[in-house]
Amino acid sequence: APITGPGDASSAVNPFSKGYISGHCAIYRREVLEKCPWGGVEKVHTWDIWHTAQIRNAGFKIEWSDALRVYDCEAGSRPW
Repeated sequence: APITGPGDASSAVNPFSKGYISGHCAIYRREVLEKCPWGGVEKVHTWDIWHTAQIRNAGFKIEWSDALRVYDCEAGSRPW
C-alpha cells in the first residue's frame, strides 16, 4: 500500500496529535520493522513522520506510554 502521509493538516503541524512515533526513541515489535523498515521512507529530516504513516498504513496499532523516560543528548553537547 502506498504511504499516504502523516494525516490531516493539523497533524502535519503537530504530528503528536495522530500518534506520532518519534525517531529519537521508540520500542518496536520485530514484525513492525520487518514489514516497515526505516529505509522504506525517504531520507529527509522528517523521516519519522513518514515512518509513522508507513506503520499506520500497514495496519499496526500505535500506542504511547509514559512508563519510560528518555533523555536525548546530542553528540558533542555540553555538559556531557
